[in-house]
Amino acid sequence: MDFENIKFNLKSGYKTGYISTIGANAYGVIKSENEPVVFVPYTLPEEKVAYEIIESHQDYCMARLLDVIEPSSKRVKPECPIFQTCGGCNFLHTDYDEELKIKQNVLLETLKKIGKIEPDFAFEVISSPMRFNYRNNAHIKTTNEGNIGFFENKSLNVVPFPSFECKLLTLRINSFLKQLDRHFFLFTRGFTIRDGKEIYTAHLNYSSDSKFCEYTVNNFTYRVGISDFFQVNSHLLNIFQSKVVSLIDPYLKTVELYGGSGFFSLPLATKMKELTVNEISSRASENGKYNAKLNKVDNIKFIASDASIFMKKVDNVSQILVDPPRAGLEKNVIESIENLKIKKLIYVSCNPATFARDFSYLRSSGFELTSLILIDNFPGTFHTELISLITRD
Repeated sequence: MDFENIKFNLKSGYKTGYISTIGANAYGVIKSENEPVVFVPYTLPEEKVAYEIIESHQDYCMARLLDVIEPSSKRVKPECPIFQTCGGCNFLHTDYDEELKIKQNVLLETLKKIGKIEPDFAFEVISSPMRFNYRNNAHIKTTNEGNIGFFENKSLNVVPFPSFECKLLTLRINSFLKQLDRHFFLFTRGFTIRDGKEIYTAHLNYSSDSKFCEYTVNNFTYRVGISDFFQVNSHLLNIFQSKVVSLIDPYLKTVELYGGSGFFSLPLATKMKELTVNEISSRASENGKYNAKLNKVDNIKFIASDASIFMKKVDNVSQILVDPPRAGLEKNVIESIENLKIKKLIYVSCNPATFARDFSYLRSSGFELTSLILIDNFPGTFHTELISLITRD
């Protein structure tokens, strides 16, 4: 595209630059000599773009994309008409293969920059069988006009779904939403919807709230609180669980931290003599106990407490499985792991940055990164999941 032919359509104060790489939050990076780094969303490497600065900081600036002057050969027409307006997606301007390549590069750069980690092995990448219609739970926002959608990026404005459906949500959720009368959405601030054994909702007008929902994964049945955490990609539930379980040595004494309602715990317990699971949420822990009885797994113990308090009481443990929230491991949990005679740590992470930070601490006490898997639980977005095996002699 010829910039001279479009410049009069752009806002005054625009700038132009080339995207060098894509950063951790899916923002393109523009680097210029003696100027702060500029982050521009919805861009691809090597593109020349026109942009407007919307936030200025000492070392960097945030920008709004105005136009793509020289598009990448990997750029495609987004399949969603509200892409770039709705805050739900980040990568619909390229194909799925390129999205996965970007996520791999971001992971490697994050490991190197934050954790000084450069894996000397090829890590596995597990793609989602479907780029769309995978998300099995969401909190839908509503408007006074009876529309539904998600918030605009960095805003509390609701962007209505086209035709009452979202490409990320499962087909059953979309079908359910399209059949509802708009009166169901009036005078609500939003509602929760989940797709498990059936469709479950809460805070939706003219509909009874579901207290629990149920999912089946690898022949295990899970009861989960309607607002509680559960893995969102319906097409990867089985393989995600199986990959983590396959890394466990069934002959080592094991504890699990941040165990939730037992997503990994139940199949793990069937492979070993006993398993103790720690979870800070008493509600999730009670569901874990319920799920153990429901699935007739009787060699498992759920303990509701803070992980740092729980770890102070742990001894004679050789193996730990952790799946912490995005904030990663607390420093005193890391210190407990370092002080115990741990041989194997299976670390599941939804945040490469905090994973890299935590491993940099663990490495100082003799731990090594043995294997790494990137599993794309969130196609279309910048989020990913990591499954890692960390060992110590």
